[in-house]
Amino acid sequence: MADPIHYVVPAVNPKSALIASALILWLWPVLITVAFAWIHWKSLRHKLAFLVLGYLVCIGISALIGRITGQIFWPYVAASTPQESIVVAFTNSSITNSTISVMVSWIPVLWLARLFSVSRAAI
Repeated sequence: MADPIHYVVPAVNPKSALIASALILWLWPVLITVAFAWIHWKSLRHKLAFLVLGYLVCIGISALIGRITGQIFWPYVAASTPQESIVVAFTNSSITNSTISVMVSWIPVLWLARLFSVSRAAI
């Protein structure tokens, strides 16, 4: 007879949680960069350079934040298996990383937009 723990329905669907976490980690830099590009589109000198550098700045900030932040527990789940605890830990770290990075990354992207602006080029 099998162990009763195997009859428990998992609280977290590992595949869905990992896909959602990966999408959040990779899409927020695109959204921030595109939003600032859309706002400053007419005044940008090198539009493609701004999009590439803005994305790289956001990724760099995300990597830096990932190295210096601690663990903040967003979803509270009692993991019944080791797989679930790993998925919950990854989801927690991606939510924490994305949240703090979004709050911080708009500052250098705004600076980059002003650096690439046409009015700045005349100076």
